[in-house]
Amino acid sequence: MALAVVFGLIERYTSLLLRLKERAAFFSSISIFNKILYVGFVVVFISMRNYSYFAMIIPAALSYVITAAAGFFAEWRFWTTPSKKTKQLQESTVPAKMFFAYSLPFIFAQYLDYGFSHIDRIIIKTFMSPEALGIYGAATRIIVFLYMLKYALNLCWSPEIFKQNAEGAKTGKIIKEMFEIFSFINASAIIAVIAGLNVFMLLFGHRYAAVRDIAPLLAVVPSMMLLTTISETGINLAKKPLYHLLVGGLICILQAVLACVLIKIWGLRGVAVANAAAAIAMMYGKGIASYWLTGAGCGLLRSAPVFIAVLIPVLANTFWRPQLWLNLLVALTAEVIVIIIYHSTALRLCHSGINIFQRVITKKIRTHLNVIL
Repeated sequence: MALAVVFGLIERYTSLLLRLKERAAFFSSISIFNKILYVGFVVVFISMRNYSYFAMIIPAALSYVITAAAGFFAEWRFWTTPSKKTKQLQESTVPAKMFFAYSLPFIFAQYLDYGFSHIDRIIIKTFMSPEALGIYGAATRIIVFLYMLKYALNLCWSPEIFKQNAEGAKTGKIIKEMFEIFSFINASAIIAVIAGLNVFMLLFGHRYAAVRDIAPLLAVVPSMMLLTTISETGINLAKKPLYHLLVGGLICILQAVLACVLIKIWGLRGVAVANAAAAIAMMYGKGIASYWLTGAGCGLLRSAPVFIAVLIPVLANTFWRPQLWLNLLVALTAEVIVIIIYHSTALRLCHSGINIFQRVITKKIRTHLNVIL
């Protein structure tokens, strides 16, 4: 077990360098490769009739070793022939007390993040049946693409914003622009979930009504957590990680209390409401803390009407349950309101999309013409 932890730590360092050097494609490739290796080694051990815990630990250690080696050889020049900047970094010293004072809160913050992600399932398992937990899990899988978007932003955002901050860029402007872009994308994605589920119900009947009722509310959670990645940037830039513990701890308590109360009133819908409310509170709480520390806002006030416009069809879908065509109409009205509020952002995204499409088409036409000629 200790070896698996050590190898995992080494693998984390080699992959961290890939993130800092913005080699996103290679980083993603070795991350996927690590999971494939792990599953492959587990299958090998089980086929050898080894059913002990070693069948889980040794494959983890082996997959870490191989992917750490891949990360090392991908940047072997950095590790073997340090540049001038690297030598300066190695020669610089950070007092141990300062290092631990900064990094220690992040350890507990990770436990709070883990608790935030699992409190809902623990409460459902405690107060409801395994069938209810299965329905909740099925609803979560429907909106898995939003979790993938959140994961992708987590990988890229921190290295990039710290790089921009070190170069003296106006990080406040960057944070605000990114927050508006992803607010628009997330609001549209939640509305798309509502519309898609209602179209699905029109085609296949009401057998999936339980999933339809809670999936839009659950879609709010990864959307708000993605925006939290941006809104909490001021806390990280100000190097005040204790605010992560303060805000995160209060929100986890709020989530647990709300879930325990609302599950007895509305069942699964109550847990989904508690989860969504906690995610919104987390985003706003960390955004306010960032503004308090740095004075740089991310547009929380401007985003409030957008989130209200989105929550109306979400809550209508969950509690009011109007006719399906009326649900679609409410969702489309909310999307129009979102576009009106973020019209400049929507136009910019459309313009960027058209430019990318034109470049791809032009490149393919040139390739085909070269082949013909």
